[in-house]
Amino acid sequence: MTVGRRKLVAAVYLNYRGFAFVIFKDGLNLFNWGVVEVRGSEKREKILARIERLMPSDLRTLVLQMMSPVEVHRPERIRQLNDAIAELAKRSGFEVVFLARREMQARFSHLTRTTRRAIAAAIVKEVPAFARYLPKTNKAWKSEAARMAIFDAAALAFGFLNVQANG
Repeated sequence: MTVGRRKLVAAVYLNYRGFAFVIFKDGLNLFNWGVVEVRGSEKREKILARIERLMPSDLRTLVLQMMSPVEVHRPERIRQLNDAIAELAKRSGFEVVFLARREMQARFSHLTRTTRRAIAAAIVKEVPAFARYLPKTNKAWKSEAARMAIFDAAALAFGFLNVQANG
C-alpha cells in the first residue's frame, strides 16, 4: 500500500503587528493556524524566521496577497516583506501564488456583501474550529482585534482553492 503525499496549502496575511497564517491539508481540512505578533527591532528578519519555522517541509503551495500598487493600499514595508516571504518560499521549493482581492472575493460571491466581517462569518460556517476566534463586531473607535487576520489568511486559502477547483 502506498500512502499519497498530503496536499498542504498555506496562506500568510501580513499586518502591522506581524502576521496570521493558516495551513489546510487535502482541501479545507485545517492543519495549523495562528496569529504571530512580532515586536522590537529587526521585525522583518524575525517574521521571516518565524514563517520559515512554521512551514512544513511537505508544503506544496504558499498563498500570499497580491500587492500591486494600483490594487492594494498597503505600506511599502509590508509589500517588501510580502516579496521576501515569496522568495523564501521559492528557495524552499514551494509554489508561491499571489491572489488578488477579486479572486478571493469570487469564492464568496454568494454572500450579499463581501465585507471582511461577512467573509469571516462564512469561513466559520465551513471551518467551525474558527468560531471561537471570530471577534465581536468592531466599534468604530476601537482598533480591530488581531485575530481577525486569521480570517484574512483563511480567505486567501479559500480563494486559491476556489481558483484551483474552477480552473
